[in-house]
Amino acid sequence: MSETLAVMIVYPIVEHINPFKAAADDYRAKVNRLTGFANNALKKHSNSIDENAISDYLTAFLHEQKSRNGGDGFTDPQLMRALLDFFVAGTETISTSTLWALLFLIHYPEIQKKLYDEINFISDNKESDIEWNDHTNCPYTNAFIQEVFRCRPVTPLGLQRMTAKDVELEGYFIPKGTPVMGNIWSVHHDPKHWKNPEAFQPERHLNEEGDFIFSNKIIPFCIGARVCPGEKLARMEMFFLITNLVKNFEFSSDPSSPKLPEMTDGVKGFLYTPHHYKIVAKARI
Repeated sequence: MSETLAVMIVYPIVEHINPFKAAADDYRAKVNRLTGFANNALKKHSNSIDENAISDYLTAFLHEQKSRNGGDGFTDPQLMRALLDFFVAGTETISTSTLWALLFLIHYPEIQKKLYDEINFISDNKESDIEWNDHTNCPYTNAFIQEVFRCRPVTPLGLQRMTAKDVELEGYFIPKGTPVMGNIWSVHHDPKHWKNPEAFQPERHLNEEGDFIFSNKIIPFCIGARVCPGEKLARMEMFFLITNLVKNFEFSSDPSSPKLPEMTDGVKGFLYTPHHYKIVAKARI
């Protein structure tokens, strides 16, 4: 399904023929369900807005909309578009990254053990749940997450942009108004920057002392003025998901399957997702 949607993004005219028409209809039905959910949330907030307590995005938007009389882009259609973007961009991407992470965990049990030992040590020492402040004390966990982002960027070609003016780049002339896409996959797998780029190696993000090395050459959220506004939230979500999953469960492959799930290839579309696979999650004692 994602592959057909990806084709329609580039060639929207094909949505009138099958199998693209069926995929487009299914996508519209999902959007309509999301729109209905967002409309209900909007009604509840509109009826109970407290201008002295800005507790979330919806309340803040409605407050600004009232103060600006609906001007400066603070309109109902703009709010609905933003809410849909939050759902699509903020859930599908992190859930897909988590699926890739779990796949790496069952392929590399020694990596899973290192993660568990680090996470368990931190949580035992503080005798409470992992908090965001703890991420500075989890170098291997950070290295693992960064390697997941590097090896399997969820959007290998990023989002489509358009040149605002004529530009020449490395001898190529790109006229104003040209759609352009950044090749994130190429950046993440460039052998000039990464030794054995196809290999999954969290240790590449640790220095000799075992400290985590943040890399600006890993750009799953794109770069520049149009970088994903939810980057910080996404990194926090990924950290909490990985630490809590590994702390509470030991993951292994389906014992009824003759081989491990496919890891070197996935479903190519607008998003790059792993093929469906089964996994065993055994609760830790």
